Amino acid sequence: HTGQHSFPTRRSSDLETVIDIIVSAMESLCGKIDAAEEETRKCVDKVKERRMGYLWENMEKMSIQEERRNTAQARAEAKKAKADALEDKIRLIIKYCKRFQLSKEQAVSEIMSECGMDRETAQQKADTYWGPIMHNYSPSDPLLTLLR
Repeated sequence: HTGQHSFPTRRSSDLETVIDIIVSAMESLCGKIDAAEEETRKCVDKVKERRMGYLWENMEKMSIQEERRNTAQARAEAKKAKADALEDKIRLIIKYCKRFQLSKEQAVSEIMSECGMDRETAQQKADTYWGPIMHNYSPSDPLLTLLR
């Protein structure tokens, strides 16, 4: 067989289509990672100028998985701190209800009002904290500001 193989030649319009696809993907990626507009423009310009070999030369290395772990840990810590603060607030409500000789039912109402809890949950909290000896908080205790 003496015929030559023919290969399609690259046309300029084909290359431009590929560049447009890469530019679109680059803009999308930069948006997903919350890159600054200036950074996005520089990356896209490098693609358009066909200087993609230098696309990542100044980028700082980062691990998206590590960032996700750090974010999850920070969220968990914030959630725990919020829950702890709520428990402290409930303890203070009960302490001051007892100090001013209010009933347990009045404490439940205060917990519902101040903590946004339904009656059943507020009752459970009152039952939990009504009997135990509470910490003695000083008048300057920052937790008291929660009740003001």
